[in-house]
Amino acid sequence: MACPKCGGSMFQEQFSDPFSDTPDFYGWHCPVCGLILDPLILLNRIHPPHATSRGNRNLKSMGKVGYLRKTSFLRK
Repeated sequence: MACPKCGGSMFQEQFSDPFSDTPDFYGWHCPVCGLILDPLILLNRIHPPHATSRGNRNLKSMGKVGYLRKTSFLRK
């Protein structure tokens, strides 16, 4: 399978969540760009979840882009 992001070869892998009781699942992993695809990711891309009542949490729309900049705490 070719990676839809970078065109590299994807390999099937077994994934697990050590902090959850959910069973292991299989998905596709691209070692070139790190993209991971599984049935749930693909389903959410086809049918995105509805927006929550919290509104848009995009930092750019909130005007807080500068807040994320790396600052030096050792200023003279």
